[in-house]
Amino acid sequence: MRILILALFIWSSSIALASGIPAPRIGKYPGYSRVVIDLPADASYRVELNLLAMRVIFPDGIVVADLKKYKYPEFLGYTLEQNAESGVLTLVTPQGVTSRSGWRLQVLPPGEGKTGSRVVIDLSGAFSDTSPLGMVAPFVFKPENLARTFSVVVDPGHGGTDPGARGVVQESEVNLSVSTRVAQTLSEAGVEVTMTRSDNTVFSDDKRLDLRARADLSKGKDLFVSIHANARPASNAMTTYGTEVYYFNKKSQAPVFVTPANPPKLLPMPEVQAAPETSSSPSTAETSPSDIASDASVGDASVSASNLPQTNAVDATSTAPTSSNTTVEPSTETRPVAVALNPTSSPAVKGVDQTQRSQASLKAASSVLSNMIGATASLNRGVRTADYLVIKENTAPAILVEMGFVTHPIEGAQLKDANYLDRIAAGISRGVLEYLDNLPPDKR
Repeated sequence: MRILILALFIWSSSIALASGIPAPRIGKYPGYSRVVIDLPADASYRVELNLLAMRVIFPDGIVVADLKKYKYPEFLGYTLEQNAESGVLTLVTPQGVTSRSGWRLQVLPPGEGKTGSRVVIDLSGAFSDTSPLGMVAPFVFKPENLARTFSVVVDPGHGGTDPGARGVVQESEVNLSVSTRVAQTLSEAGVEVTMTRSDNTVFSDDKRLDLRARADLSKGKDLFVSIHANARPASNAMTTYGTEVYYFNKKSQAPVFVTPANPPKLLPMPEVQAAPETSSSPSTAETSPSDIASDASVGDASVSASNLPQTNAVDATSTAPTSSNTTVEPSTETRPVAVALNPTSSPAVKGVDQTQRSQASLKAASSVLSNMIGATASLNRGVRTADYLVIKENTAPAILVEMGFVTHPIEGAQLKDANYLDRIAAGISRGVLEYLDNLPPDKR
């Protein structure tokens, strides 16, 4: 009897010491769903990712079994269950979660009158990798291509009196920003680059004349790359996002979903000398939410506090933060502009027939999309066919890149993020360079 009483005492004491984890609070906002967990002061957690679900595990946490189903575009529901000494919250999503996409996490101070902290998890398939890119290793052509001079036209879509799509960001601006990055990277690799515009101008106010003037710059070039951002009407703007690349084919083709390339290879970071210690004793700093966030493990990647989104509203019943649309008055200038970087006097490339041009364009589109998805971890919408004039009425292999949707609250905001634009540009550049590096001699 004494042994039984002692065992019951130890068991009841362990429950008293364990943390009681309440059921999460769920909120739905434009483009994403939010999960808020009120974490007791003595509780810890870790995150595990498993394809369509993420598990939040609370070691020594006590939970009450619960199951909820939702029909949100980004969130299907959760289960809360006790697994031995740990509480487990499983969040199920239709878009899937990886260490680089599908979710964002931050840890904030507790609400008024509470202790502990709030773990805030936002879920959306539009969330991609917006971490700083770092120094990308330079591209090196194959030995047999080192003496060749490749030539590419980079076309920042729209501009001047044609601002393009309007959403969280204005399309013509983000097109030029990414195109400038791409042109610089290609030029540094030794490619002759011609940009169809370098500022907020167009060749003509007549749209067809403007597009034909851009396409005409591709004569004798190896590749024409038109860079755009996408948009959708309000009826489906909250559920449409992702990256796609187009090429022209006389016959419409089903989308080709290429395998994502590996993320860009980075140069090693230089070692930083530690600052010499001072004689003064270090102060004791309070633990901040950023410190807590950086302790959460995410598969093979840790949650970096510096990459977590800043969220003003964390209550699942409160109003979600909104992004104001950027409105920029278009310029009245219509002067033509063509900027050549690293120009050479390379001979003109022999013309190819439409079938050969479509095949080459498909290869270029596949290479670019594969590397873009690898660099950004964005949703892969595939390589698609279209009869856009700028790629249809073109003499060179030609592709049109759609970087993402300016009308989606999450993806539109990412298209304003310099880190994300760096990643997009790195993916486009790498895809172009790999395509050029695999051109057979007779296609020059």
